[in-house]
Amino acid sequence: MRSDDPARYDPLRKLLATRPPAGQNSVISSHGNPFYAVFGPPYLAEGEIAVVDPASQQIIGRIRADQWGGLKP
Repeated sequence: MRSDDPARYDPLRKLLATRPPAGQNSVISSHGNPFYAVFGPPYLAEGEIAVVDPASQQIIGRIRADQWGGLKP
């Protein structure tokens, strides 16, 4: 598949649309380019996390690297 073919990100779209089991979350790690290709601008900052609602495919939150320490398990 060519690198400029938008379909190359279909597996990522499918993964992001898959609802995790009840009471669990899914964590997907990636580089910024695939995320940007699926969601558009702006790019995620270095070390930033995007929280995506699988049902709506919308970004519902962003967590910067300097905010990780405040997260609770």
